[in-house]
Amino acid sequence: MNELAMGAITSDGVILLNDEVVSELDISPQIIEQVATNEMRELCRQAYLYQGDRQPSRIHDHILILVDDDGIATATTI
Repeated sequence: MNELAMGAITSDGVILLNDEVVSELDISPQIIEQVATNEMRELCRQAYLYQGDRQPSRIHDHILILVDDDGIATATTI
């Protein structure tokens, strides 16, 4: 299965769009909003699953190794 990311969303709600993909596929603002809402809900669910009520770890001045268990689809998502 191939994937193509139209963007990414951060846990604090910042939305990053791949303008080229959005334009080429003529993705409407309404679809983007709907997808962002669904993805934010899933992001919150996963954050609670992995983190629970604990505060996020501080990673400033530390080495971070990022592991993506299903593969990175595009640079947009990373």
